[in-house]
Amino acid sequence: MQLFDHVNKHTLIASGAALLILVGGFVYYLATEESGTDNAVTSLGESPLEGTLGRELLLTLARLRSTKLDTTIFSDPVFSSLKDFSVEIAPQPVGRRNPFSSFGAGAQPAAAAAAKTPAPTLPKGTAPKALTPPAEEEEFSGFDID
Repeated sequence: MQLFDHVNKHTLIASGAALLILVGGFVYYLATEESGTDNAVTSLGESPLEGTLGRELLLTLARLRSTKLDTTIFSDPVFSSLKDFSVEIAPQPVGRRNPFSSFGAGAQPAAAAAAKTPAPTLPKGTAPKALTPPAEEEEFSGFDID
């Protein structure tokens, strides 16, 4: 055996034992596997739980359909004497018609926007130079806040 002279005998024995363990494990796996059946799930069988759940669902649906509501409470004088104390909410300003459109597509010219908005009034004691109207060249940005 000049072929294995340079190999350590302990390494050779350990490699052989590992190989025997792997082969033995493979043979055991093949022996315990059921022959002729595929382990992959190809179709789902109907379980008894599915039949039970379906039956419970149908029973609940039948109970709901057989429920009768008593509407005599609406003709009761106590119900009729109830008052509505709700508060009406004032209408709020509406935003843009299409918030996803670009600013240039639905934008109004500055002159048209200025014609719709009232001119600001100056408080007493302020100089007229404090508030200046926007220049005509500015493009309408679509927002009220600058």
